[in-house]
Amino acid sequence: MNHYSRRGGFPNPTLELSPMIPDWLPYLLNGILLLAIASIIYYGIRLGITPMPSSRKAVATFLNLIPDATDGKIVDLGSGWGTLAYPIAKQFPGAEVVGCELSPIPWLYSRVKGVFVRRPNLTLRRQSVFDADLSSVDVVVVYLHPAAMRKLGPKFERELLPGTLVLSNTFPVPTWEPAQTIHLGKSWLSTSNDIYVYHV
Repeated sequence: MNHYSRRGGFPNPTLELSPMIPDWLPYLLNGILLLAIASIIYYGIRLGITPMPSSRKAVATFLNLIPDATDGKIVDLGSGWGTLAYPIAKQFPGAEVVGCELSPIPWLYSRVKGVFVRRPNLTLRRQSVFDADLSSVDVVVVYLHPAAMRKLGPKFERELLPGTLVLSNTFPVPTWEPAQTIHLGKSWLSTSNDIYVYHV
């Protein structure tokens, strides 16, 4: 029996297809959603911060601060949803871009994005930023909370080579004197959004 809409007597596809949807599917989707939310909350507590995407203004500023001729290795510490790693890989196709993210849901999202937005020079690793090898890096970009920045300071001093460019979103590297601080104004994520520029 065909079901017709009130406009012109055409079949109603919603009514035709609804019997084909299994009863358990909504429960499965809700379960997946709850697990994803629980995972983000768990890793947010464990890492001290939930993955926050960089604002468009911050992304544009990062891209302008990285030298045009950069063709070495660029590492995004705490790459999250890939909002910074993908634009960097696009603008610097000759560079090796590596994103490091431990929280599984943002990392998985950024990996799936790679199926549709291909960046051959981009590698997304699920690993702690403190385990990343920075010994041969030309540029470090980072958007992490103050506690993580305190731990990263000594790691930077041990591993980064002289001349390495370090760009930090919102939170500075403690005890380091920035070569430049760029004020982007307020954002919906924080009362102020500054970019800190360091040269090792």
